[in-house]
Amino acid sequence: MNLMVFVDENGKIIYSESYDIQNKVMRQVPDFFSTRLDSNHPLMNMSDPHVQTAGFLILPEDILLVSSQPIIYSDYSGQAKGVFIIGKYLNIDEVNRIGTLTQPGIRFHRIDNNTLSRDIIAHIKDNSEGNYGYVQALNFETVQGYILLKDIQGNDGLVLQITKERDIFNKGFETTIQVLLIILTGSLILGMVLIFFLNSLIIKRVDSIACQVKKISNQTTLGERITLAGDDELSGLADEINRMLETIEQTQKKLQESEYQFRDLVESLPDYIVVYGKNKNIIYINPAAARAIGYEPDAMIGLPVMLMIGQNFRKLVTRYMKKKGNRRRNSCI
Repeated sequence: MNLMVFVDENGKIIYSESYDIQNKVMRQVPDFFSTRLDSNHPLMNMSDPHVQTAGFLILPEDILLVSSQPIIYSDYSGQAKGVFIIGKYLNIDEVNRIGTLTQPGIRFHRIDNNTLSRDIIAHIKDNSEGNYGYVQALNFETVQGYILLKDIQGNDGLVLQITKERDIFNKGFETTIQVLLIILTGSLILGMVLIFFLNSLIIKRVDSIACQVKKISNQTTLGERITLAGDDELSGLADEINRMLETIEQTQKKLQESEYQFRDLVESLPDYIVVYGKNKNIIYINPAAARAIGYEPDAMIGLPVMLMIGQNFRKLVTRYMKKKGNRRRNSCI
């Protein structure tokens, strides 16, 4: 406490004293308390003995924290005979003490000084109507907040500035980065596991089916089948391919049997049958025709078909072949 003042009910200063705690010397009482107080001043509030009036005064030389209490009996009886006022100077030492108690760095700016820019003061006044204040981030590590404080008479007096590290923001940012890293790592692991299962359960098995089908297609017979373990869509596809191969093999066998039967029938006929190609060379001749000219059937394959026709009939046969035989690739006579 730096100041003590006794005032009667008329506002007359009965006693006043001021003391410098830091230097431990008496100091002059501020001029504000040198004569008398206006009876309408908030410090002269004596309407309720249980109510204290507190605030701060903007003095030319200092900022003074003040509080007043009506002077009455200890049992709160009787009529107030005046007020008792105490005060404390809001100097650098006091600000540092408050900052030590509250942790963040604090600073007070007088509204009538030019320590703050006009833009900041305008923002502070715009946001102080709802006691929200004004906050701005200085950098990634530090944030500053401002709020307008009114003096004991309700006038704009001080701007409280608080500077604090952005602990919550930094913690939130670090947590966000950690969560993103966890999600990214989990996604990579999940992707690798998914690729592994796709390769082992699908791609590898599809490749196995393709290789087996290619191997079977390069063979002359269709006796082999696709083997694929499991009981899923791919194994069902392998079974369908095996059934298709079975059908093709059965059809091929029937065609071969029909071909053998047709060949046996043709070779047993007494008629002469000769099949020649587009180049007029013999590609098949039955035994009856071969025996008629004194050759074995195999010896006649690839020879010109005209060798079997006499000189007198070759022109006639040639005209016939040009007229009829050119309509088809292979012909027989």
